[in-house]
Amino acid sequence: MYPKYPKFKQCPLCNKVWSTKDEFLNDRSIRLNGYQFSSRNKTDMKKGGYLLFTHRQKTCGTTMAVIAEAFKDCE
Repeated sequence: MYPKYPKFKQCPLCNKVWSTKDEFLNDRSIRLNGYQFSSRNKTDMKKGGYLLFTHRQKTCGTTMAVIAEAFKDCE
C-alpha cells in the first residue's frame, strides 16, 4: 500500500502520500489552517513551529502538522 519512494508527507488518516513539497502545496485538497509555535525549541528559535493543514477529501478531513522548516528552500 505504501510507495517505495521517499515521501514529503503522508496523511495519517487516509495514507495519501505526497512525494515532494511542491506536490503537497499544489494539491487542491490541502488547506492551510494556521501555525502552531513549538515551545520545545526555545533554545533554537530558528526551527520555529508547525504549519497546520487539513486534507479536505470526501473520505478524509484530517488535520496534519508539517514542521515549518520543511518549507524553507535550500540556499
